[in-house]
Amino acid sequence: MAPQGTIAATSAIAQQPEPRYVVAEPPLQPADIPVVARKRALLIGINYPGTQAELSGCVNDVQNIKHLLLASGWKDDVAFGVAESSFRVLLDGEAIRANILAGVDWLVRDCRRGDSLFFLYSGHGGQEIHPQGLSEDGMADTLLPVDFQYSGTILDTEMSERLVSRLPEGVKLTALVDACHSGTALDLPWTLLPGQAIWKEETNPLFTAGDVVLLSGCADDQTSSDGGRDRYGRPGGALTTAFCEVLQHGFDKISYAGLLVRLREAMERDGFSQMPQMSSAQAFEADSHVFSLGATTGLTMQVSGALSQQDLIILNRNATLGQIVRQQFPPKPQPFDEDSPLHAMLMDVGMFVTSEMVADAIESLFTGGAAGMFGEGNYANAGRDTVTNREEDPGLMSESAGGGMFGGFVGAVGSALGGGGFDDDDDDY
Repeated sequence: MAPQGTIAATSAIAQQPEPRYVVAEPPLQPADIPVVARKRALLIGINYPGTQAELSGCVNDVQNIKHLLLASGWKDDVAFGVAESSFRVLLDGEAIRANILAGVDWLVRDCRRGDSLFFLYSGHGGQEIHPQGLSEDGMADTLLPVDFQYSGTILDTEMSERLVSRLPEGVKLTALVDACHSGTALDLPWTLLPGQAIWKEETNPLFTAGDVVLLSGCADDQTSSDGGRDRYGRPGGALTTAFCEVLQHGFDKISYAGLLVRLREAMERDGFSQMPQMSSAQAFEADSHVFSLGATTGLTMQVSGALSQQDLIILNRNATLGQIVRQQFPPKPQPFDEDSPLHAMLMDVGMFVTSEMVADAIESLFTGGAAGMFGEGNYANAGRDTVTNREEDPGLMSESAGGGMFGGFVGAVGSALGGGGFDDDDDDY
């Protein structure tokens, strides 16, 4: 990949490596591989029925995405004599924290080259103080299971550990997170600049081997609406509704960069101000690589005899695997909204980020507490380029790396540091 410019990383340490803007070049390795093996989809939709923060379109989002996958060539294997379905669906009361994490484990179980996976989460999203201060706003994106008031939320660090980091090279995962504050919901290292086909590297990128692309409903500091309407007039998430609409009009002809542009156009046309995001585990040619759901079960040949591009899985292009630590950031939570039913629910159970929590977090991060909590190897040298290598264990990060709501730093400042869901009414996630 060829650097096309730089973005400065604010730091007290001079001459440290900077995040990059890059346009991907073809990899210097064997060609990408075709989708020839298994497919699995985990689809989660939560309307939070009976609560003051009830939504209306999340269950419909699941139904629409499953229909889209089936129409594009995916199969529910139970109907073809296979013992286990290719789909696992969690709706409302089924979508407790334990079931969501078990579903993620099922999705990535025994993955091998050629497998194609799909993950959908449609529901409330929030923010908590990042357990290590590595995100650029100091906050971690969260998913809110239906039982979040009792069992806690699911941090993006935990989703990254259980979902992204477990995928070997040659496995394709397409993820759709239609929720508030979801821009970096899987902690992927590359974010696509819309309309430019240029990838921006995160300040503290986590490089993994799989082919993972995330479409998020909005930026980290924005909210997402479930005020969309599908072709039958049913409510749905703004992102999911636009995604289904765009793909139903010929996704075999659209690039990844073109898809993001089309999604933004569709959502703006429907009156939504939120800005969908695309992030990736690999920096690839987004303006020429055709978007794919990984539906093909065999080799589709072009006239020239070469594999059709939409049937390919991108092989690893990251030179180093693991977490690069350049800088820690103080938390910048979204303000409390008195008109938000979700904010009220979070505050009632002590899960909204308060100024006292922020002060404790800053003291812990920048007075030596973080180094003690997470171990010298990972954080004592934060500020210069530090790599946490995962090659020995491609699965979960070690406990000292601080994943999950109740581990490490989060446990030190309170077992529930929950953050905002939406900012105006119950049409927002």
